[in-house]
Formats: sequence, structure tokens, C-alpha cells
Amino acid sequence: MRILFLLMFFLSGLSAHAMTRPELEALLKERGLTVSALELQGLKVVMGEVTGHLTALPFKRVAMLITSDDAILRSEIEVIEGGRTIGELVSARFKGQYFLLKDVRATVITP
Repeated sequence: MRILFLLMFFLSGLSAHAMTRPELEALLKERGLTVSALELQGLKVVMGEVTGHLTALPFKRVAMLITSDDAILRSEIEVIEGGRTIGELVSARFKGQYFLLKDVRATVITP
């Protein structure tokens, strides 16, 4: 029973950080965009936190970072602190507010 409880607790913690496709579509809609429109432009939408192979992706290939509150174009980021890859991102400033790598819920990348 303890194992089941711990598993449920762990999974609920992970889902609290995950972004659903409808949530993503709603954020993009505020900018007049959709996931399918981005994909038609040749961009790739990667859901979830920035982990695994995405951490080695050069930041110059990022078209948009999506947090739980905003869809942020790379050109709109005022300050980037960190290295050249997404995994080395320490923080970034958008509209005077800082966000961290852990705040990124989805990424739109160029081919």
C-alpha cells in the first residue's frame, strides 16, 4: 500500500508540471498561432520540460519558449543568462520578469 501511495504522489507531482495540448493551444491562440500552423512552417513543437537530448540543443535553434503563462519568441527575450545550449540556460528575462529553465513547459525549435 505504501508503494502505491508513493507512486501516486510521485506521478501527481510530475503531472503538476506537465502542459497539456489544450493549454498549449490556448497560449498560442493569444498570439494568433496554433500548433499545426507552427508545424506547417517547418517548426517542431516539443512538449514537456527541457530534459534529455533537448538540453544539448543550441539556443540559436529555439524559436519559442513556452512557460505555463506565456509563449515567448526568442527575439522577445530581453536577457539570457547561461551558455549556448538550452541545458545551460540559467535564467532569462521577458517583460521584466525572470524565468528559469525549470519553468519551460514546451519548446518550439527550428529544423
